[in-house]
Amino acid sequence: MLRGRRTRDAAAYVVCTGAALLTHYYTLIVFLSQAAGLLVWYGRRFRALVRGAMPLAVVAAGFGLYLPVLVRQLPYMLSMKSGVFGGVRYLAERLLANLSYPWLGELGNRIPTLVAGVIVAVTLGLWGVGLRALSDGRLRAVLALNALLPTAIVSAAYLVRKSNQILWPRYGLFFTFALLLPIAHVWAEPAWRARHALTAAVAGVLLAAGLGFLFGGQYQRQWRHAAEIIARDGGPDEGVILFQPNMALTLGRYLDPGKRMFGVGDHATLPLQVTPATDGQASMWALFAWHEDSPEVTEAVSRMLACKYPLRDDYPLYLIRLSRYHAGSPRSPATQETHCGPANALVADGGECVIEPGAEAPVVRGWIDAPPGTDGIDVLVDGRPFAAVASVPIRPAASRVSFAQRLAADGEPDGSLLAITLGVRLADGRNETARDSLLCVKRSRIAMDGTGAPPDVRGWLSSPTKEKRFHQGERMEANGWVFATRGIRELVYLVDGQEVLRSRQHGFSRPDVAQAFPELDAALATHSGFVALIDTSGLKPGPHVLTAACVHPDGSTSPFPPERRFGGPPLGAGARVCSGAVSRPMSSTPNSPGRRRRRRSR
Repeated sequence: MLRGRRTRDAAAYVVCTGAALLTHYYTLIVFLSQAAGLLVWYGRRFRALVRGAMPLAVVAAGFGLYLPVLVRQLPYMLSMKSGVFGGVRYLAERLLANLSYPWLGELGNRIPTLVAGVIVAVTLGLWGVGLRALSDGRLRAVLALNALLPTAIVSAAYLVRKSNQILWPRYGLFFTFALLLPIAHVWAEPAWRARHALTAAVAGVLLAAGLGFLFGGQYQRQWRHAAEIIARDGGPDEGVILFQPNMALTLGRYLDPGKRMFGVGDHATLPLQVTPATDGQASMWALFAWHEDSPEVTEAVSRMLACKYPLRDDYPLYLIRLSRYHAGSPRSPATQETHCGPANALVADGGECVIEPGAEAPVVRGWIDAPPGTDGIDVLVDGRPFAAVASVPIRPAASRVSFAQRLAADGEPDGSLLAITLGVRLADGRNETARDSLLCVKRSRIAMDGTGAPPDVRGWLSSPTKEKRFHQGERMEANGWVFATRGIRELVYLVDGQEVLRSRQHGFSRPDVAQAFPELDAALATHSGFVALIDTSGLKPGPHVLTAACVHPDGSTSPFPPERRFGGPPLGAGARVCSGAVSRPMSSTPNSPGRRRRRRSR
């Protein structure tokens, strides 16, 4: 297009680039690099630059209509958690994988670093040969700029923000197209020599390996095998919890269409939660794939399931972690007992953990049954050590340790949902996490005061579900999202029409809700999450109905849907109760924001 400026080339560029910009924000970085390449190509020839930039201007005008949506999506996409910051080493690993993607596809994430380094060296060698073969120096400069600038921008953003999430797997493929053009130029030469045939053969072997891995290799056979195991060893009503969420598309090819699957994401408010998925279920499957970059999600889900089911069967598969959690039937020789962590209790002064704007954070009190060999106990906030509350001498027997610690959440943004739990440091170097956690909400001012716009209330009570069974006296979780232009002072919960709780645990960040309502104030819709623990000590076994309403600053109330029916006979003796095990509430209903509008998947 730079040389010929033919109309059909310009039209093809507009169509392809316009479609690509709707897939991922990485393509926007590529587009901006192409715009920079135009400046290199035309230099000071202003009129020629204007003519040459017309296709990009058309694309930019069309993309401008989508830009407000992207602005709303970016906070949601960047809020996903992906482990501890990996530093320069992780950046190098991702760059090697990205440069292997054109040949190997997903296999680029699985090959040893040394092998990836050899492939990248060959690729860069071909690229250098191709650049030297180009006679036009300006074209060499444009292609070099388009090959290097996107990677440089993303690498700098990664190092500045210190977030692994910026280095998206697979989408780095967008950055390799400019790298492949000079290589294609080498192979397009009319007279082939030995180096042409050798490099083409190497590229062909790599490409065949990648395609075989994706569509006919061991990886696909393992997904089919996983589905066969679930059908063979599980009951017809057993659901499957998956991480990453888009793995449901792969597993769903081989499972019975009626099998329930629950995706678990790694962003700040999990798109599906474990509790509604397991309500009323005597057993549950958990499948993790492509989870190495988010080990805390795998650990958290496994711990929640271990606190609910006493037994687990593991099935070793290639690149897939598959487990069945159950209470004892059927039992195989490979069945092992699960470990839920030390018993503990946590409570905030005032009854519930809420941090009001401008107010001091509450004191959290509790106890933990420290196991033998305990060297120290820490308060953990979202899995991160916050404060050492006890340094106890190593003892041969378990001992109960009490503590009180004031939280300090000045560094946390308004609208944060914090999971407070206890970590145990053992003398042998191991660490354990206590079984119960405490959810703490740092409220946002806009959620409390509203926007002053005409009265409008939108909300959804996501849980409990109709499958929920409870032990009398258990604290039952309710959660969902709600926002009101008049503001929300607190939420009131009613069981069978009788008020059972007033709660201020409302206003934490739910970017998915803002995505579902792009026509409304983004900040108001985002700070809409709520969670509460309902005391069931006064409820008899059997069916009940839970409803919720928001209380505005003037004292008026506005109920929001739906009614939630729950209850039934008490849980069996084999079940465990871990009332605070859910560290991140979210919705999983057909009318939740996640189902109303399609969101990007990783």
